[in-house]
Amino acid sequence: MSRKIVMTLVCILVLGLSGCGDTLTLNQYNTSEIWYIAYTDIDTVCESNELTADGSSILHSEEDYLLLSYVVDSNIEITKELLSFIQDSPSMFHSIKTIRTYLDKDGFTYLPEGKAWTVEKGGKYYTIRNHSSVVAFKVGKELDDYHFQMTASHSDSPTYKVKSVPELTGQGEYLRLDVEAYGGMIDSTWFDRPLTVAGRVLVQTGNKVESKLLYIDKDILIIPNVAIHFNREINNGYSYNRQIDLCPLFSTGELKKGAFDQMVADELGVEVSQILAKDLFLVNRQKPVIW
Repeated sequence: MSRKIVMTLVCILVLGLSGCGDTLTLNQYNTSEIWYIAYTDIDTVCESNELTADGSSILHSEEDYLLLSYVVDSNIEITKELLSFIQDSPSMFHSIKTIRTYLDKDGFTYLPEGKAWTVEKGGKYYTIRNHSSVVAFKVGKELDDYHFQMTASHSDSPTYKVKSVPELTGQGEYLRLDVEAYGGMIDSTWFDRPLTVAGRVLVQTGNKVESKLLYIDKDILIIPNVAIHFNREINNGYSYNRQIDLCPLFSTGELKKGAFDQMVADELGVEVSQILAKDLFLVNRQKPVIW
């Protein structure tokens, strides 16, 4: 990485500071010798000389350490919150559940879509549709000259959806899952990773139909690349066939047909015969990291 790029990044960090210790102007910091920044524990950066350039400290006072530590710590905390949300939201249905916990904690009132609403000035409310979308809103306290500010986002993400008849048999009694593309994913990034499934399952309980969240919290699938001598064109812009190349491997012979639905039923504590429908999607099991 060039010195100019890193120096620019540090300058941005300093300019973006909103408060930590005594904030100094940029020209009071000596950044001429910056080449790279190395640290092992940003929480202790104020107590130890862990920021180095060519092996020497680039920060020259306690205020310098406090300044850079505050900015980096703030960005890392925001990123950690995002990663935590991603981990708690393996499907769009889980995303809505996670967002709902945030809204409840912040004092929002849930309004069931099928009932009459009582909305008051200054109130905070939300409603949910299909367990896959949430609409939250605040009502102003002064409504004489009122306007709307709106923002929207996806609750889902590109992945592969498991088909209603999930299993494909193959040579040697291999079992694969039959999947279809959901959104615009980058196919090659899904290879050779530990995968699982998440989503919702509609279950008959007596005279009712219940929607149950499902996340199988273990590695159960993989979409393997074949060895290079079976596909010499892999490094030459290979075009994947999603109906063949992207079907994840579920078993190499030990499990038999019907095992997938049985696994889903066992996870939910129901019988296979109670399962009416499934909205299940592949999930990458690798944990997100900051580096």
